This record gives sequence, C-alpha cells and structure tokens, in this order.
Amino acid sequence: MDVVKEVKLLKYQMSLMKHMINAEEHPFFMFAIDHEFEENQVKAFLKILGLCSCRIKGEEIFEWYQNDQLFSQFNLWLNKLYASEPPTLEELKMYVA
Repeated sequence: MDVVKEVKLLKYQMSLMKHMINAEEHPFFMFAIDHEFEENQVKAFLKILGLCSCRIKGEEIFEWYQNDQLFSQFNLWLNKLYASEPPTLEELKMYVA
C-alpha cells in the first residue's frame, strides 16, 4: 500500500474512532485526537496531571510519576514539577504550552 492510501486509511479510521468515543465522558482524549498530540505528549501530560493531583492533595509524589527521561524532551523545570506546594494555574498553563 502506498503512503497516500495509508494516510487516507488512517484518517478514515480516526474519523471512525471519534464517532465511537463519547466526548462528554472522555474530553481529554478527544482533545488529544483533535489536536494531533503525539504519544509522548499524552503520556507526559497525564503524568503531569497526576503530579499536580498529588501536590494539591498534599500526598507524597510516587516514583512512578518521576519520569525525567519522558519530561526531558519538553524542557520542563523538574524541580518545580516535583515541588511540594500546590501547583498554580500559571504553572499548569506553562505545561500545556
């Protein structure tokens, strides 16, 4: 199969998947599909959300969240990401950007 046909098939399959996903139940994943997030972007952002959740609740940040190799490609300030104080809205906006 040539590249053009593969791309057309993938676009069609994405369209089918978008019909199967309930956007109200899974808004993040619809957002990721619509904005063509790459796999590493989704993984990193989900871990960042988990870290922020731990920080908001005042819980210990587990080693599972500390994936410096995943975060390194996005030039994030890891000392701020692993801080013990609750995250700010500005900090979350920075990670989204």
